[in-house]
Amino acid sequence: MVRVQGARVGVTAQILPRLQVFGGYAYLNGRIPGWPARHRQRRRRHPGNVPLNTPKDSASIWDHVHVNETYEIGGGVFMSGQRYANNQKRCRCRVTRAST
Repeated sequence: MVRVQGARVGVTAQILPRLQVFGGYAYLNGRIPGWPARHRQRRRRHPGNVPLNTPKDSASIWDHVHVNETYEIGGGVFMSGQRYANNQKRCRCRVTRAST
């Protein structure tokens, strides 16, 4: 079981008649709760740790331009905060940036 609480906000804007911009931000607060007493013998948990691949902060911004009636061109950037690659907090991934 994993508990994640958070919020996400997104914005869309038409800057020029042919240019649109989309942006978003997400905040996640994830924790692994402890097992109930009757299940503790069965499995090992890592209570209080952050679940794998759950960054606290992430954001993105994308745009696209209408070239003509047939074609559009677009691109963007996605950024993600630190996240763990496993539930034991042994392998940490740094800030990730991707663009297209």
